[in-house]
Amino acid sequence: MLLRNEEVRDALEPFTLEEDGLLLHDGLVYVLANDAIKLKILRSCHDSRAAGHLGQEKTLELVSRDYYWP
Repeated sequence: MLLRNEEVRDALEPFTLEEDGLLLHDGLVYVLANDAIKLKILRSCHDSRAAGHLGQEKTLELVSRDYYWP
C-alpha cells in the first residue's frame, strides 16, 4: 500500500529530531520499543528519593511529563 505525501506528512507531524539526535513526539522524549529502557525510566520515576515510592498513577504522571511510548 502506497501512502500519499499528505499521509506521510500527517503521520510524521508530531515528531521532531533534535540536533543531538534525540527524537521527540509532541515535545516528549520518544522511547523505543525496548522493555529494558522503559523499565529503567519507570524505576527512576518510581524509586527516586524525590518521588518517594509513589503509586502507579503518580508514577505514570511523572513518566508522562517527559517521555512517550506507544
